Amino acid sequence: MTKKAWLIIILCIVSIPLMGCKLMQGKAFINDQKTIEQAHKMVQEEAERKYGITVKPSTVNFRRHGKVTNYDEIYVSYETVEEPVFYGRAFVNVDRKKRTWRLSEVNELGMKYSDSTGSLGHALYKDLHKKKYSMITNEINEYLSENPEFVWDKEGPSLQFFVNEPEREHIEELFILYGAGEFEHLTPTEATEYMEKIEPSNPKYATTIGVRLDYKGEMNHSKMEELVNVIEDIEEIHTLPGSTLDIRVEGDTFDETEEPIYNINSDGEPNGIYFKKIELKQK
Repeated sequence: MTKKAWLIIILCIVSIPLMGCKLMQGKAFINDQKTIEQAHKMVQEEAERKYGITVKPSTVNFRRHGKVTNYDEIYVSYETVEEPVFYGRAFVNVDRKKRTWRLSEVNELGMKYSDSTGSLGHALYKDLHKKKYSMITNEINEYLSENPEFVWDKEGPSLQFFVNEPEREHIEELFILYGAGEFEHLTPTEATEYMEKIEPSNPKYATTIGVRLDYKGEMNHSKMEELVNVIEDIEEIHTLPGSTLDIRVEGDTFDETEEPIYNINSDGEPNGIYFKKIELKQK
């Protein structure tokens, strides 16, 4: 066996207990209540200091890259208290230079940048769309009040917008408004002004819009047709930014005697989900 091969074997033998020691020290550090409390406090203070945003932290753990644990950085999951609620992750650096590990600083709040949890900027941009086009939601709500079997689905009582990540320039203005509790009171005109500031300069895909409803009872084609006609007759519907508006209604049950039209699945079979795509004509 060559000298180089022996050296590799020796290094491996030496590194195994060191790796085990790091793992044990890491477990003790991340499970220590003091670490968790300090991490929570650091993230709360950073969000308050930068934007006046109040967050409720929860899970604390080491950051991972694939199967590799990064002992130099932890993540802190949190949710905001303002509407719309944002579920994010902040990242905090770990100083391991001394025998006793300690948290050093918040590396990233996870609000401006899109990662596995998305970004607060993206959430606010979608909500600006809802505010700008609230008159359309109001028209639909009038119909729902007269037809209480129709209700908004779990995504919430408004049009649903699927949009690209906004530009980061000027996004902090919105964060400060949001933290002060003023964001939810923006008028459609104010929402439009902020949207123009942060609109993506090179969107990767077109904005799509959806009406997502549930029907409490047996759904059928005539009820779907009536709903579609009501939405198509809303005057402002063609001011929406996308090329189509998707209407989706899920019934508790459906009329199984009808030939499937709106409620046909990929196998050609009927189901309880009724769908219609409206082509929008931009004004």
